Amino acid sequence: MSDLQIKSVRLTGAIREAILDSALRHWDEGNPKPDLLSFEHDFAMQLWTDRYGEVKPHLDAVPSGFLSSYISINVQPEGRAMIQLRLLHEVPLPKPICRGVPIAAISNSDERLLKHEKLVNALDDWKQERKKVRREIEVVLNSVNTTKQLAEIWPEIIGLVPTHILNPSKGVQLPAIPMGKLNEKLGLADV
Repeated sequence: MSDLQIKSVRLTGAIREAILDSALRHWDEGNPKPDLLSFEHDFAMQLWTDRYGEVKPHLDAVPSGFLSSYISINVQPEGRAMIQLRLLHEVPLPKPICRGVPIAAISNSDERLLKHEKLVNALDDWKQERKKVRREIEVVLNSVNTTKQLAEIWPEIIGLVPTHILNPSKGVQLPAIPMGKLNEKLGLADV
């Protein structure tokens, strides 16, 4: 960014949001979101197959796009609240199963259940930390009025600010169009 001259551009709500989004995307790269959804799918598929294994060949025969929504599979740990897992594949629901009915009772010591709980907690922690980071960035962005002021108090963020915001005349390059030819094509030459 050193070759880019920073213009003093007023920070509007849209510009602040663009800078915030860019900074949060950067934070996300260094702090990946725990993949709870993928684990829940695998866990749900294992439970489905354990109970309805004979349905599996039929599931594979269903055309892609047949059902577009996920199916919830309820898991009942011993003496605890029910957990709802999402089966993401487009799976037809056999007639004996109803949504909202527990189809799997499992032990509290089941490794899959323990891993699920760990991922749920990790995801909650990740969301809380991301909210905290978001608030901290918003405080800084709201404390300044221009990109120049932002560069003075937080020079490291400048690398994450979109170029068209730092220097509007250099950031957005409009194509060179010969207006005479364009007018001719549009029938505006005589106007």
